[in-house]
Amino acid sequence: MAWVDKWESSDAYSTDTPVLVCSYNRPDLLRKLLIFLRQNQILNVYFYSDGPTIELDSIKAVNSCRDIFRELFPLHPRNKLFMANENLGCRNGMASAITWFFNQVDFGVILEDDCMPSQDFFRFIDEAHLNLVNRNDVFCIAGNNNVGSPITSHTLSSFPFVWGWATWSEKWEKYRLNFGDASELSRIKAKEVYSNKRGKNWFLNNFRKLRFVFFWTVVLKLAGSGKIDTWDYSLIATLWREKQKCVVPHVNMVVNLGFNAMATHTKGYRPRWVPTTYSHLDENEIKFRVEKDSQELDRWSNKEIYNATYFGAIRLILSNVQMIIRST
Repeated sequence: MAWVDKWESSDAYSTDTPVLVCSYNRPDLLRKLLIFLRQNQILNVYFYSDGPTIELDSIKAVNSCRDIFRELFPLHPRNKLFMANENLGCRNGMASAITWFFNQVDFGVILEDDCMPSQDFFRFIDEAHLNLVNRNDVFCIAGNNNVGSPITSHTLSSFPFVWGWATWSEKWEKYRLNFGDASELSRIKAKEVYSNKRGKNWFLNNFRKLRFVFFWTVVLKLAGSGKIDTWDYSLIATLWREKQKCVVPHVNMVVNLGFNAMATHTKGYRPRWVPTTYSHLDENEIKFRVEKDSQELDRWSNKEIYNATYFGAIRLILSNVQMIIRST
């Protein structure tokens, strides 16, 4: 079944869990997401709209997004609106919006405008919230699963999956946008992800460990000093620093529709690992249970999602060279 049929399903699930919707310049995607929320009576919505750049197209797109929100959520409380007067960018804007959100709520969901959840998403989040509130090893709960068949149960990941996710205000308080411990974090996490006993794959395993340390030291140093315009590498560093994990469901409940020219980081083609459909959770699967950590999932994410190789680090530096030069 196509995703558009899924989210128009009559099997609605309503919740009062707070939801932060983050928007910039994609009115068509925002409208689809807001209609889904209204159809399912998910009305405890907080809205963040990044401000426009000086370009006319940006101003028109941002104004269009704000008009759509006012149309679908008229007379919305002012304390639930964060309309930036200037363009804060992905890094500062998203970090500021999520902090603003958790200054008002104890637990909540974060949805960017290109992330379309399924009917099961909020059921899963609510069940996970009830079951994980006292888990000190869990930082956040994801709604998307990019892996598919390798995962056979809800599991814990060292990498946050943030295409539709949730966390607690007390966990978010630990988030640090700027940081300087990239080398230490990378070395410690490499030992965890590539730990095994000496054997026939010992040399290959240690090569991968060194490559992991090189890549993540480079990337996190750039992210922690503001030389990459994204907020989620800082979230990775936070999870590693706090020795906490992200709960990843064993099925996918969010489809990312944002792979186009209007995107900030997902321009161009859709990678093969990005899911285009939802999977359904039956009642037994929604009754929450988390299995142990998954080295396999961490290794897969490191390779497929982040392309964590020597060449991958060089490619990332080159793609951000202008910002790196400006901030030096």
